Amino acid sequence: MTPERRTGTQSIERALDILRVVAMGGRTGMRLKEIVAAAGLAEATVVRIVQGLVASGMLARNERSSRIVFGQLAHEFGMLTAHETSLDVAHWRPVVLDLAAITGETIYLNRRNGFDSVCMDVAMGAQPVQAHPIDVGVRRPLGAGAGGLAILMALPQEEVARCLARNASRYPYYGLDAAGVQALVDGGRARGYALLQALTIRGVSVVGLPVPGPVPYLSVCVSGLSTRLSGPVLDETAAMLRERLDREARRLGLID
Repeated sequence: MTPERRTGTQSIERALDILRVVAMGGRTGMRLKEIVAAAGLAEATVVRIVQGLVASGMLARNERSSRIVFGQLAHEFGMLTAHETSLDVAHWRPVVLDLAAITGETIYLNRRNGFDSVCMDVAMGAQPVQAHPIDVGVRRPLGAGAGGLAILMALPQEEVARCLARNASRYPYYGLDAAGVQALVDGGRARGYALLQALTIRGVSVVGLPVPGPVPYLSVCVSGLSTRLSGPVLDETAAMLRERLDREARRLGLID
C-alpha cells in the first residue's frame, strides 16, 4: 500500500471512530472534550475530523448546547438501513414489551455491530422509579454494557480476545480496561448471565442474556434500581429472561 493510500485509509478509520464515539452520546450528542477523551486521539486531530464531518452534514453542532450531534445526512443514510435490522426489532419487540410488563423494569434489545453493541429497542415497565433509560441508537464498545457483555459471553474466547484488544483504548472512558472486561465475561459465564451492578450507571443493576441462535449477535437486558435487582432476585430475573428468550427463539426456528 502506498503512503497516500495508507493516509487515506487511516483518515477514514478515524472519521468512523469519531462517528461511533458521537453515537455513544445518543440523541443529546457529546461535547468536544468528551469526544477527545473517548476517541483516544490528539485534540487537534479530533477537531479537524469533526469540522469535516460537520461540513459534510454527517454531524452538526447544537447551537444552544454546543454539543456535537448527528446531522441531516446521517438521518438520510439511516433511512436506508438494512432490512434485517428492522426485522430484528420487529421479531423481538413483543418480547421486550412482555418483559417490561412482567418485571416492571426497563428492557433493552441490543445488537452487535462490529466491535460495538447498539441499543435497538427500549421498553419501560410500570415501576414508579425507573433506571435512567439509554436512547435507541446509543452504542458502546462490546463489554462496556450488559448487552455487549452478554454477547461476549456467548462468543468463542478467541473472538472475545480480539474484541477486547480492539476496544482496549475505549474502555477507560467507562472506567474499565480489557482485563476488567475479561473478568466480567468470565464471571458471567460462571454465573450463567451477564451482570453489571452500579458500573455504568450508579445505583442500577443490569441482567443480560444473549438471544439463543447459531450466531450470537443479539441480547436482551433487564435494568432496574439496585434496591430492587439484588440478591436472589437477580437469579430469578435471569431465569425468567432465559425462559422467555428460549421460547421465542424456538418459535422463530433459531433453536430446536
